[in-house]
Parts: sequence; structure tokens; C-alpha cells
Amino acid sequence: MSRFPFRSFARTAVCVLPMVACMSATDPNRSGTLIPGAGGVQVVNGYGASVDVLVDGTVQANAMANGDVLVMPSLAPGSHIIGIRPTASATLATIGIIVSSTAANSIAAIRPAPGAISAVSLTDTNAVVPTGATKMRVLHLAPLAGEVQVWRTQPDFMTPIRWAFPFTYNTANVYYQSTPGDWEVRIWTDTVTYAKGDASAWPVAWLDRQVVTLGNGQRGTVAIMDKAGGGVKLVRIE
Repeated sequence: MSRFPFRSFARTAVCVLPMVACMSATDPNRSGTLIPGAGGVQVVNGYGASVDVLVDGTVQANAMANGDVLVMPSLAPGSHIIGIRPTASATLATIGIIVSSTAANSIAAIRPAPGAISAVSLTDTNAVVPTGATKMRVLHLAPLAGEVQVWRTQPDFMTPIRWAFPFTYNTANVYYQSTPGDWEVRIWTDTVTYAKGDASAWPVAWLDRQVVTLGNGQRGTVAIMDKAGGGVKLVRIE
């Protein structure tokens, strides 16, 4: 496991910009979902508090809640600057991206240290999937959750196995490889009733689960996110 940002992530910068007007909530860039193999940008809020999202200096979302995902499927191809700032703050973390019609960009707002904010790319360009295989990874983007228990089954091994440990905020897994088919990820936090590493928690203790079906040559990413009102959830972002 590693800490954000990954070696292949774009670098970020912090600057201060004036506040700008909010765009309409009906803007077409803010609707729909990203399609595998198509372009677009999504911003995942793993900061722990609400943030504003800007594209090239123009606000796309005001007060985006912690644990939410902003999807912009129709952002124009070419170079753009994504800015993310804590709501009502002038401190802006920025990251440069290149939008194409064939590859999606995933960006996360994270808290690398108390009082700090960073924008990091979640796109791992080194994750090549061989023919006849699939790959899956899990990212911990839930700053309020602490350590969590993450387990999986995969197409070629249907017995639940522990994903990685310890699994704490800002931890990024490498991709695990299997055959085409269903991957299932489950998450729980109860380590009193069930000791860490106790597989008997799989059928009863989970707080959320994701079943991701991947075909030949495909890969997937599931993010652990804070849930509104408390707790955690799993969100597929790739």
C-alpha cells in the first residue's frame, strides 16, 4: 500500500484566488455519469468537509458535501486546471489535467495534514490489464472513518479474503488481478465483536458492499467514502 499521491499522479500547487460566481446547477457539465472508454472528469470529495470545485477559474460546484462525487462528462477536450478549495476559503489546491474523448480523469480532494488541502489525480496510467484478466483496487478517502476492515471475493477465488491491513485514510492499494467476472468488496469497522482478520464478519458485519462486474481487459476502482450522517460507504469511481 502507499500514501497519496501515487508516483504517477500529477503534482499539485496551492495558491490564493478571488472568489468567483457560482455556475447554474443546470449546467450540462454537471449531469450524467462517466462512461468507460469515454472522456470526462469526476471530482471526489475526500477532504472531510465541504469544498468548492472550479474549472479554469470558474466555479462548477459550491459547497460540495464531504463524500460526494461531482461528474462532468462533457468538459471540452484539451488542457484544464481543476481547483478545489474548502468552502468559504480563498486557499485553492490546483491540478492540471488533459481531457480527451477516450479517457476519463478522476481527481480527489484530500487532507494531507491538519488545515491543508490537496488535489490529487486518481488515474493510474501504469495499471495495464493483460488479455484475459481484470484488475481492481480500493482507495481510502474517508477521513472521518479511521481504520476500516476491507475484504473481497474475486472471480477466481470466491472465499472472502482481507484486502490489506492496516487500511487507514489516504491509503491507496495497488491493483489486484483476477479473471473476468464479479468482484465483491465489503467494508466494516466493528473490531470488538470481530477481531481484525476474522472472516466470520463477512456475512453479518458489513456496512456497505459493491459488486463490480469486469470484462476481459477491464479494471475498476472502489473508493471508501464518509457517509452523510455518519458511517462509511463504498463508491465505484472507475
